Amino acid sequence: MIDVQKVLKTAVDTYGKEAQTDMMIEEMSELTKALLKHRRNATPKTLDNIKEEMADVQIMLDQMRLIYGENGGYRTEKVLRLASRLGIDGNDINIWTNTLVALPSYAVGRNGQLQEWSRDIDVTD
Repeated sequence: MIDVQKVLKTAVDTYGKEAQTDMMIEEMSELTKALLKHRRNATPKTLDNIKEEMADVQIMLDQMRLIYGENGGYRTEKVLRLASRLGIDGNDINIWTNTLVALPSYAVGRNGQLQEWSRDIDVTD
């Protein structure tokens, strides 16, 4: 089984932070292009291309987390703001806020992997 976090960290270490940041920009551009192409003429092929480009962007976004760190709660804040704009019940927003605040932040383990648990655990196969 492949250690995804090790691969991501090795990519950043091998190519460098600046190059991987440039690659992130390139992959986001390719996703934008795929979305626009699909909007002009939706086909199974254009939909598949969107999915492929989404995977590329996600891989690069995971590397951006390694380079720049986690988003410091901005994602949670923005999701809650969206819920409010959508008119989702205030009680639900309060429950979500309390739940999300209680969740541990993402953490990178000693081997460069994204931790799946609240503490760094060695996984053996």
